[in-house]
Amino acid sequence: MQRSGPSCGDRPVKPVHSAQRRTLVKAALAAFAMAPAWLRAQAGNDGATIIHARDASITRLPPNAEAQKSFDSAAARAAKPGRWTTRMLLPFPRSEMAWAAAWNGRMHVVGGYGNLRFDRAYHHIYDAAKNAWTEAAPLPRGASHIGVAIGNGVLYAVGGFIDQIRLPHQDVYAFDIANGEWRTVAPLPRARGRFSDCA
Repeated sequence: MQRSGPSCGDRPVKPVHSAQRRTLVKAALAAFAMAPAWLRAQAGNDGATIIHARDASITRLPPNAEAQKSFDSAAARAAKPGRWTTRMLLPFPRSEMAWAAAWNGRMHVVGGYGNLRFDRAYHHIYDAAKNAWTEAAPLPRGASHIGVAIGNGVLYAVGGFIDQIRLPHQDVYAFDIANGEWRTVAPLPRARGRFSDCA
């Protein structure tokens, strides 16, 4: 009895032989070698940055990320530009948290990336008068890129991503600043992340 090969519907599928695989790999390598130098460098730098992001011993930006910092703007210069001053550092390095929201001179920063995870439930409060951070009740559900707003003494944390800039959720939480407790409120109509709120 003759054995039939793999098929797709009624059409037979021709197997890829090792010689054909080698040809495809060589073509891909040749195309990469012919790519502009800046593109090859970018591919290498991206890999290095990802490796650093998962290394618990790294507490500062890698050199290739530092090189991308820019402080210039196309906007017209203000008549009184003011100046930046260094204040108390966050308790530990983190990024991709919600835009900060302030109430009574205290700034709330929630969620974000930190300690090799993308869905932290962090909640820290910065007191500008004391130049000090305190740790508050964590979010009921950790996420990054959360929408936040404060109104009438209540901090709202809306949606966010539970993986690296993907898998948004639709939960909404309200933090009563006076008693320091979170509660669940009506969810978003659909899951969302990386957006702005206002109150």
